[in-house]
Amino acid sequence: MKVKNEQLEDLIVKLRAREEAAPLSPKQPWREELDTDIAALVLAEPRGTLAIALKCGLHLLNDSIDLAHGYAQQIEHDATGAYWHGIIHHMEHDYSNAKYWLYASGKHAASRQLEEQAFRWLKEESDWTSAAEGKVKDAIEGLAAGSRWNALLFVDAIALQESGVGSEQTYRILQHVQGIEIQALFDYTLAAAVQAGQA
Repeated sequence: MKVKNEQLEDLIVKLRAREEAAPLSPKQPWREELDTDIAALVLAEPRGTLAIALKCGLHLLNDSIDLAHGYAQQIEHDATGAYWHGIIHHMEHDYSNAKYWLYASGKHAASRQLEEQAFRWLKEESDWTSAAEGKVKDAIEGLAAGSRWNALLFVDAIALQESGVGSEQTYRILQHVQGIEIQALFDYTLAAAVQAGQA
């Protein structure tokens, strides 16, 4: 998607230049200076729901959970805001709230891209079948076998992993799928904000 806002486009380029995957539960921003750049970002309609969602997504791509959370709380009445809020809560280990907000987001339009990309990766590229037997592998198998993306089962898989019952291999698998989840919602948010004239 072509973004006419050069400041926004520059931020996206910087965030996409990241080579390592974000942790399941980031403890600090990836690059603190990007938080300053995001705060200074001038959007066409800064108080618009999609503009706020866009800043939320930018901060989350930079592992800035607290800043992203502040934006998500402003738009939690909206399906996109609720979806961002759910992702943030599972990254904070607040799994019941994550499920609440993911459920509140309904069948979000970004779910289609997430389903396609996550299923393709799990079924064709991932090595989850060789992971050690256990509850996390069972949850990943349930995700891969489903006909629709199951955000609540994904939260359960992360909760199990973060409780210490998973392996390094299952961590990397969930980490990759979380990256797909965040990118799918960000792509949707960006396109919607541009189309609505809020970016």
